Amino acid sequence: MGNEKVSRYLKYAIGEIILVVIGILVALQVNNWNQERITRINTRNLLIALESEVQQNKAQLQIVFSKHYENLEAGKKLMQLFGRPVDHLNQDSLFQLFNKFGENFTFDPNKGVLKSAVSTGQIGNIRNEELRSLLASFEDYALDAGESALEFKDVRNNQFRPILFNYIGFSDAWHQRYSSIPVSQFPHEMNKVFMSQTLESYTANLLVLRHESIEEEESLMASIDSMLVLLSEEKERLR
Repeated sequence: MGNEKVSRYLKYAIGEIILVVIGILVALQVNNWNQERITRINTRNLLIALESEVQQNKAQLQIVFSKHYENLEAGKKLMQLFGRPVDHLNQDSLFQLFNKFGENFTFDPNKGVLKSAVSTGQIGNIRNEELRSLLASFEDYALDAGESALEFKDVRNNQFRPILFNYIGFSDAWHQRYSSIPVSQFPHEMNKVFMSQTLESYTANLLVLRHESIEEEESLMASIDSMLVLLSEEKERLR
């Protein structure tokens, strides 16, 4: 009789232990589900924020690209004028070409969301490896796209313009944009500008740099477009 009581007690105790273990396992599973759900929500919110930031960067890059393309076209027109007289050409039009050719823009992307995702480790929650790779290399791509633009600025300011300003007073060009700047009181020597082989060489060098910056910007734009496609796909996967 005593053995039966002990046996029933043991069965009851074992049953209680099993129930407690099952309860713990269920609680752990529910906790895991909740953690996964929170991670999915946070990751999707991150993807939405990244998508917005990348779209803003694309819009900025499109403006820079457009301006640099106009700059390139102005330089091509100037190159066609070297080695021949330009007395018959309108000087205001020539100044406008020099103004347009001298414009230079740098791409300064927004990186706040991306940097935060990297520093907090949230970027590791993005499953798509290609997307993670593109995001991780974005800053390097952006720096590459800006290098030729910075070199263009250096050649323009330190080589091209010092010689150009020996022949023409550029205050006339700025007067077209800012009326408060008076026109030059010195005669312009446009013919000497376009008969200068040195200026022709610097113009050609600037055109090469502009071609390179446009190629780098096109490559960056392709990377941004790929990011936007993958961000959209990953966002939909977590819906």
